[in-house]
Amino acid sequence: MKQTLDLDKFNSKDPKVKYGFAKELLKLGKDSPSLLYDYFDNWVEMMKSDNNIVIGKVVVTLNGFLDDINDNKEVLIFIKQAQHSTRNATKKKADTLMNKINN
Repeated sequence: MKQTLDLDKFNSKDPKVKYGFAKELLKLGKDSPSLLYDYFDNWVEMMKSDNNIVIGKVVVTLNGFLDDINDNKEVLIFIKQAQHSTRNATKKKADTLMNKINN
């Protein structure tokens, strides 16, 4: 059975909902990254958002897809753009991920 994710939780006004959902995604990315694969386009689309916290969480989640990232130009662009984030935490996460991809 395919798991459905309510990505609208990222737009919640309630920080507990937003961060709780981010934690849920991080756990999924660590334990079952394949469950997130169907949402790859959503993660790329989020790069167009100005929510650097969401972008940082997406970058962390992408760690579960290291084998697939090299073949996806849009994801590589996403990560490179995140490396220039105005939020240091997001920038650091993107730098770390890019180092993993390049090694």
